[in-house]
Amino acid sequence: MLVLIRIMVRSLLLLAVAFRVCAMQAVAPQAGTYDASQPPGSVQGRVSNSQTGDPISGATIKLTQIGRGGAQLNATSQGDGSFFFDNVKPASYFVTATQSGFTDPNASGPRQAVLVGPGEVVANVSVRMIPRSLVKGTVTDDEAKPVAGAHVMLWTNYSARGRT
Repeated sequence: MLVLIRIMVRSLLLLAVAFRVCAMQAVAPQAGTYDASQPPGSVQGRVSNSQTGDPISGATIKLTQIGRGGAQLNATSQGDGSFFFDNVKPASYFVTATQSGFTDPNASGPRQAVLVGPGEVVANVSVRMIPRSLVKGTVTDDEAKPVAGAHVMLWTNYSARGRT
């Protein structure tokens, strides 16, 4: 019985590893074989607040070539949230963004990827950033007087594998 359980556990682990590898391959588009003689492409898009849809100005957008030693290109979003990369070598890239007061969902979850072909203009790339939260206030006693030196803790619940 113990041997059967070990075999089942190993089978499940191998299945989980195979699923993870397949999932990673599905997230990143596969690039073709390109050489230096092929014309570069470009990438353009917009950075916005995921809750309001408002443009985010001054965000740093990064295109990071997928693979070992891949190139990294940087751009800054304009007042209308737009960004543009020119002379982009044909390849697959991850798209990430940083801006004070916001979190890029690509940083902790599946990353957004784009495939730039020779001479291709990749348009309408949308980067939706999540605003960070701020807790602000005054701790008071029963008589509504401020409490000096009060320690405040903020807790959140999250679900990990179906458990809260």
